[in-house]
Amino acid sequence: MPPLLSLLLLTGGVALGALVLRTIAPIDFVRAAAVTAVVVLGVPLVAAFGDRAYGVDGQRRGLSTFIERTAREKCFTDLSRPEVARYVGFIEAHVPAGATYRVAPPGVLQPCIALNLLPRLPVSPSKFDPARDWLIFEGRVTRRYARDPRRLEFSPTAIIIPPTRR
Repeated sequence: MPPLLSLLLLTGGVALGALVLRTIAPIDFVRAAAVTAVVVLGVPLVAAFGDRAYGVDGQRRGLSTFIERTAREKCFTDLSRPEVARYVGFIEAHVPAGATYRVAPPGVLQPCIALNLLPRLPVSPSKFDPARDWLIFEGRVTRRYARDPRRLEFSPTAIIIPPTRR
């Protein structure tokens, strides 16, 4: 439809609506036209914005998991250790949510690992209990644990030792 015809139809619709409103309520023509214009133009705009808002919300929900995961794994990239992110996925597959663990040996990766393993909780070395807590090695693995038959191995320098009582 040509723009001029759309403008004429819209103006005619507003005028007709103003006349109808004026017969229903005792207000002057200018106020009736203003109310009609707001209703005529506002209702489709609200519907259009609502549809767009639902679309944007759907995109946000779809991307939120990916964006959150990427943001959390960024610390590994910042420390030039992006391969540890795959190891964290391996840990998540084996260590249940809510479990407690200790990362050994201590190092700069501990905060990144702790952030990425939430809701699993780290324990301090002084409170570590092998019967209750998981032991996660990232880096140098001691000989004792390298030979442990319970170990779950991601690589020779990345192993998980389950608690003795699960």
